[in-house]
Amino acid sequence: MPKNKMIINNIVFIIVVSVLLAGSIASGIYLYNENQKIMEEKSAKGRELEDLQRRLELIPDLESMNEELNNEKQKLSSYIPDKEGQANFVRELEKLASSCDVQILSCQSKSDVFHHKVLPQYPVYQWELNLESNYSGLSQFLKSLSDAKRFLVVSELAVNSLFSEEDGKYLVNTRVTLDLITKQVSEKVN
Repeated sequence: MPKNKMIINNIVFIIVVSVLLAGSIASGIYLYNENQKIMEEKSAKGRELEDLQRRLELIPDLESMNEELNNEKQKLSSYIPDKEGQANFVRELEKLASSCDVQILSCQSKSDVFHHKVLPQYPVYQWELNLESNYSGLSQFLKSLSDAKRFLVVSELAVNSLFSEEDGKYLVNTRVTLDLITKQVSEKVN
């Protein structure tokens, strides 16, 4: 029996060692896999951190660019009439034209703003109009510009007349460039 007991003890020892060895190997493989996951996550977080650092380095440049753009926007907004101001001005022109029996075919604001030679402190917005009327209507329209709510100067005038066989009268096609002189540089046209 002692020999059988020794064999049983050896078998039990071998089984216990095998179970422990298999458990150790399984634990090692599990820990290795977990370590790989952690290393991948650490590497991904490292890349995110580097990307954030690069972005943070750009912030002063972006803030500077943003400030420059805001200054430019503010500067431009003081020179360019807002849409509501443009619409009001065009409505005023349409009212003047219709009271003089003049038809406005087109009305456009030129994008450049300049300063009047005689009054350099005042910005000038140019508007180009194409009109159709009879001679008396055109004359009345040009005279009414001096009575308008705004300070307007006719800077260019081109007149072409056409004989209308339909009603036997001359029609006048006119291209007028109006200088709209505003009160001050920072004021928008309303």
